[in-house]
Amino acid sequence: MTRVFPSQVVAFIERMFPGGMQQSPEKIRTWQLPHTDAATLAALIEMVGEIPPELVPVEASKYMELTASRAAIREVLEIWRSRGGVGTLDHVSAIGDLHPVALIHRALVGLPDALPSSDTVTLQFLHDPDFELSLRTDISTASSALRNSEWKAATVLAGSVIEALLFWELKQHPQDEVRKIRKDDLDKWHLPQYIEAAGKFECVSKDTITGAQMAKDYRNLIHPGASERTGQVCDLGSAHHAIAALDHVVRDLTKQICPRHK
Repeated sequence: MTRVFPSQVVAFIERMFPGGMQQSPEKIRTWQLPHTDAATLAALIEMVGEIPPELVPVEASKYMELTASRAAIREVLEIWRSRGGVGTLDHVSAIGDLHPVALIHRALVGLPDALPSSDTVTLQFLHDPDFELSLRTDISTASSALRNSEWKAATVLAGSVIEALLFWELKQHPQDEVRKIRKDDLDKWHLPQYIEAAGKFECVSKDTITGAQMAKDYRNLIHPGASERTGQVCDLGSAHHAIAALDHVVRDLTKQICPRHK
């Protein structure tokens, strides 16, 4: 399924209807679009319909304006089809007295292009809502990429979350102990070193370490030419390995199996 983001719809409106969107609110109320804009309007409501549910505005007024505006455009398109282009698309008095295209723009402008789906695992052990939201969004995106057969995106993104989680976990340990593994600061390490240290500190299980080690090589394929140099490619198997390794890291950190919790 095609994913359309709020910013793409906003950009589409601003590009396709520049004359209307540059008008003052008073003039937008009198803005009229003729049947010659039917194809563009049809494309607009199709794009809006392809926005993932988690990215649709949750604010009641904006959701109402978005839904009612799509319905108003559909109705006018049907009138144009059945009556040969009779009439114009203008304001909708019942939902703010503004033009439907302007209302869709207002409902979507400024919305994020990524949020975690409702079924994405929580990371409450982080005790940092902003960091949790960022990682949950990446986890959700990686899972979506797997479903959409986007193997490289799923593989690399899952690997990056593993790296971020292990970095966070190691930051919770006494840093003088951590530096016995490597003398430089944690933020200068890379995924292989995080995995090694997490294994030594028993932050996660041995099986999780094994899975993370399998995923780490594929994580490096984000670099240009890495696939050609190593002969490795991202495929269904690499994506599943990376997602599974990530699930196990989250599981172990959630269960707090590390001895530091005892």
